Amino acid sequence: MTVATNKAIAEAMVRSLATGGFGSVEFSPDFWAWTLTSGRLERSEFLRRVGLFSAVFEDSATIAVDTVTGDEDRVVVQFRVVGTLLTGAVYRQTAAFMVEFDARGRVRHWREYFDARIVAELLLPAMKALDERRADQRGR
Repeated sequence: MTVATNKAIAEAMVRSLATGGFGSVEFSPDFWAWTLTSGRLERSEFLRRVGLFSAVFEDSATIAVDTVTGDEDRVVVQFRVVGTLLTGAVYRQTAAFMVEFDARGRVRHWREYFDARIVAELLLPAMKALDERRADQRGR
């Protein structure tokens, strides 16, 4: 894959966080993600959390990409996100996510860098509450 292709894939992934899925993105068999607040996550848990992220907003979150830089197999997307959480709190965050690709152009690693305090105080409690509500509904 070219740097331009990898940049386009990484940017599309970041933008799609607002909708909760990555569409036709191909992941390598050894994929893992890492975040400041959760550490290393395997693919299934990462994708579950991406779905939770998009669902904790009253309306879809607004994501504004500021820069996309890349060099061969690594792309960094810097962006801002804002939205009102189901808790009523306004979530504002600036982040930089690094996406690494394997030789076949599949996403191999995803790393998230953000203000962990904002995530801990606002986002994680909203995600936990939604996750518990969904678990209760499945248990009925």
